[in-house]
Amino acid sequence: MRVALRIGALCAVLAIAPVTAQAQAAPPTFACQMRSLLVGAAEMNGLRVHCSVSGAPDGDQVLRVLGDQPLPICEVNLSNGSGDCVGSVFSSGGQRVVAVLEPSGTQFDVLAQQPVQAPPDLQYTPIPPDASGGSAP
Repeated sequence: MRVALRIGALCAVLAIAPVTAQAQAAPPTFACQMRSLLVGAAEMNGLRVHCSVSGAPDGDQVLRVLGDQPLPICEVNLSNGSGDCVGSVFSSGGQRVVAVLEPSGTQFDVLAQQPVQAPPDLQYTPIPPDASGGSAP
């Protein structure tokens, strides 16, 4: 009877052990910083994106930052579950930017940028012409 109890207790411990090991696995930590870039065109937005990850699972090999463009904003191979990448994104409207771990597909929303409102029209008062019909200096 003691042997049966010990086998039963051992089976119960083994059945619980994998659940507790999975519960202890923390999700990866993402950190992203954004900085506006000066762009010469009024209708364009520029953004410098710097994203890093730590604590990624061993199976994930790449951190990729994606926007609405076909090419990634940046990507880097992970080393010991960590890595960071820097890139720039330019657009004429709102854009969604996400950091993705590959191959697991774990995502982190970096930015859900709203379309930028157009600046108000310039207000000016024309200079009245002088007595000779030209504008005053």
